[in-house]
Amino acid sequence: MNVLSKAGQDRSGISRRRRHRVFGLVAGLALTVGMGAVAVAPASAAPTVYKTATVVAASTQLMGGPHLSYFGKFGTKYKGQTVDLLCYQRGQSVSGAFGRSDIWYKTSLNNPNNYYVADVDIETGSNNPVAPECSWKSVSPRGGVFTYARSSPYLISTATLAIPSGSRLFATCYVFGQTVSGWGGTNNIWYKVSLGSGYVADVDLWTGSNGPVTKKC
Repeated sequence: MNVLSKAGQDRSGISRRRRHRVFGLVAGLALTVGMGAVAVAPASAAPTVYKTATVVAASTQLMGGPHLSYFGKFGTKYKGQTVDLLCYQRGQSVSGAFGRSDIWYKTSLNNPNNYYVADVDIETGSNNPVAPECSWKSVSPRGGVFTYARSSPYLISTATLAIPSGSRLFATCYVFGQTVSGWGGTNNIWYKVSLGSGYVADVDLWTGSNGPVTKKC
């Protein structure tokens, strides 16, 4: 896939497909540094698969989150192979076999960490999401940032987890706390993250948006 090529243009010559919607609910949990999982969710019932899609691009990358730069690459799927779609998250806009889109799907791939595949490289039958929106969002410290999860959404609170650049974690919900400045500007949004019950400032994270991307805690 290529980032930000001509909007909506299908350079492969494949016509944009028509699709149908499905709705539901799913969640995931992990923090990954480089290629190794630091922690994963406890054993639970198998996640709901809302659709199995076929790769139509020559190949597609399996990313740790919905972005080609902020998350590590964990593998490749090739044309004709299938992926099980659990939920979707909007992220980096990329171009592929079906034009350009910011829709990414979380796929289990028989791995509890879950990886993401770009909508533009797979046949789902619709231009719109065909799975429910992910309730927990995959986020990562912005380029070069080393940040901390804290016991409350204030800088004076205890640091519960050190999060190096290149890590992956899930934001479960957000609160308003101390107004702070960082790589992403200045605001008072803090996310509760999947590990350590800590809070991380939005300005230190790549979330794909300048506003909240999860439900309120």
